[in-house]
Amino acid sequence: MPKQVRDLVPEQVAALKAWRSQTKRKLTKTQVDTLMGLTQRVEQLWDLALRRLQIAEQESSRSLHLWGREEPAESSAVTREQIEEALADPDGAYRRLRRVMDAWCALWFWPLTETQVEPPSIDEWLDGLTMLLGRDTSNRAKTRAGQQTFQDLTDWFQLGDAEDDDRIYSGSKRAHEVLEAHPWLVVCEQIASQQGFFHWELDFATVFAQGGFDLQVGNPPWVRPDVDSDALLAEGDPWWQLAEKPSEAARNDMTATTWRCLGLKPWC
Repeated sequence: MPKQVRDLVPEQVAALKAWRSQTKRKLTKTQVDTLMGLTQRVEQLWDLALRRLQIAEQESSRSLHLWGREEPAESSAVTREQIEEALADPDGAYRRLRRVMDAWCALWFWPLTETQVEPPSIDEWLDGLTMLLGRDTSNRAKTRAGQQTFQDLTDWFQLGDAEDDDRIYSGSKRAHEVLEAHPWLVVCEQIASQQGFFHWELDFATVFAQGGFDLQVGNPPWVRPDVDSDALLAEGDPWWQLAEKPSEAARNDMTATTWRCLGLKPWC
């Protein structure tokens, strides 16, 4: 942390350091068990969100009104409006997961100017996540006769019913109830809105479910580009791969010759 910041708000910096030290303490067995249950809930909700995105990709459609063409009265396709509504539902699996992921990232950006709300303790963090995600339902699901997995669901509206059932069985709370009980989550949402966190595993769940990306192209690149110019020039003249430690003068002469053979102009 820059010295200028420490000098401006020394009390807030000290409080944040104390909070950070507190979060590094060894967890109790109860806290560990709670975390283990929450990891199961994350997986269950991710499966729900994944199925939501899969059906959206497979069944989505946009109606184009063309003159002279009769529009079908009913359609099994999912409209863009329905997809946006489901993904924006604060109590849906997708938004619940996003709120937790945003909160984790936001804690790294906790504002020193925030004096009304303190960052969460470990117990407050676990309670907030339990309210948002609910409790592990895997054992209870096995006892229900004819229980379908989320991947078995192929209907958009059946999936909506499954999400409602999951929320009831897991005991998760409505978003507004969680925010009222844990004001620190409100601050996290404000930070997330400012920072624009992007969660690859959630927004590209359909890709990660198939093993992930084959290729990612980004700018700027994370790895410094390494070009083997001799290998490139060897495509025009094998001398570049066969010559052993040629002099600089010989390389300059061969450069001009090779570029002429390739019908190209050398770089300036």
